[in-house]
Amino acid sequence: MQFEMTLTVLGINRMNIEGRTFCSVHTGQMPVGDAANDCRGYEVTKMGAEPAVFDQIAADFQPGEDVHFIAQLKKAGGGKSQPYLIGVVPKATPPASQATKTTGTAKADSK
Repeated sequence: MQFEMTLTVLGINRMNIEGRTFCSVHTGQMPVGDAANDCRGYEVTKMGAEPAVFDQIAADFQPGEDVHFIAQLKKAGGGKSQPYLIGVVPKATPPASQATKTTGTAKADSK
């Protein structure tokens, strides 16, 4: 099952270990519930990702930007599951009709 999620990305790392490439995304979110009383600033998490995700992040990426990801659930220790990022949803471009500036003549009100 795939789903989409928007995350505030603080950083993304790609590394090679023994000939295999791995990727991890560091995210931040404002704490909620009981955790809010014991945290100042962002609650930081590290999520696994496909190495291709690193290349899909825009070159002009700035830490703290919201990025829209495609994810799937992956088995984790203790019989649990966690999101695993498999891609980045491309940013939508405005339609050509809206991208071009329309020019027109404005009528003046005469009283």
